Amino acid sequence: MLTRLFHIVVFPVYMCEYIIRTRYDFRTLTRFPVELYSPELDRNISGYASLDLSEELVGFSSSSDSLEDEEVAVSQIFIANGISIPYRYRVPLDWDNESFPTAHINADMDSELLRQVGSYLLTPISQSEGLIVLSPSNPNSFTYTQELLYSECVNSHVLQVMVAVQTITADSRAETLSPVGQDEFHRCSIVTGNPDEDDDTEHSFAESTWISPNAWEVFSRELERHGLISSPLGIGHNFEGPILLNRQLVESVIDLLPSFQFFVQLVDGYQASVFVIEPREYFAFNNDQDQEFVELNVFSSHIPFCELGQRFLRRTVVHVDSINHRIGFGDPLIEI
Repeated sequence: MLTRLFHIVVFPVYMCEYIIRTRYDFRTLTRFPVELYSPELDRNISGYASLDLSEELVGFSSSSDSLEDEEVAVSQIFIANGISIPYRYRVPLDWDNESFPTAHINADMDSELLRQVGSYLLTPISQSEGLIVLSPSNPNSFTYTQELLYSECVNSHVLQVMVAVQTITADSRAETLSPVGQDEFHRCSIVTGNPDEDDDTEHSFAESTWISPNAWEVFSRELERHGLISSPLGIGHNFEGPILLNRQLVESVIDLLPSFQFFVQLVDGYQASVFVIEPREYFAFNNDQDQEFVELNVFSSHIPFCELGQRFLRRTVVHVDSINHRIGFGDPLIEI
């Protein structure tokens, strides 16, 4: 007698969609209230947490050099009904909001958070506020075009996709962009961590822009053409600091300077433009020296560090999908 064998497939069951309203601040991208369980006190305490997209922020951080308040051990962070993240750090008993105390929750592809929720979505809703959507039932509905464009996540521990940068000069803005060569794409993180708290300029490390060597060369020639530098800058020039300009910028000159367009490789083999940096966004001002300077950094195969950064995240819908190991990008419902 033949016996029919049945193969049982078990699919993971994730929670229903849960939306968290969050505010941006100078310390973290997405900071929101949570409950933390302390075994020392045998009760929950109220605090704040953020999603760590970089794997560089671990544990707990504060803008204060030292916390004078009493600290207690924490074993769990409760985000929403049914979501409890193990957490093994000491935190202050009194969360003084002025020092921006924050418990960082790992949110990469291999994180405990994604094992529980399957996917999450980040979207800005204003200049200062955003939404974290856990287990979104229809991620496309949070985008203006009702469609997310997906790129493969090329690293299990850090949220990285393949990114290329084109320099768009004033002369080429009216031209149709040609596809970017495959050798122009580099691994690039979505975000790498906290801003530099010691930065004395108006823009922090998190607001700096990373571009490719080819984009840098075109940009350098444009600065020389407009009399802002005396000669083209080598690729290594900006690794030790910003580019100081020969003269003060005026509105008419700024409008003639290049923009930078960021492309990602999509899972279907196509390329998509996901982000544009305009000239007014990559200039900063040093109040101490009364000088304007360019805040750009160059990535390459020799210097693999690259990030899209918090400026990108504050304008873009990002869907981190661990089920399909991909990251989706789209325009928010409201133009930021």
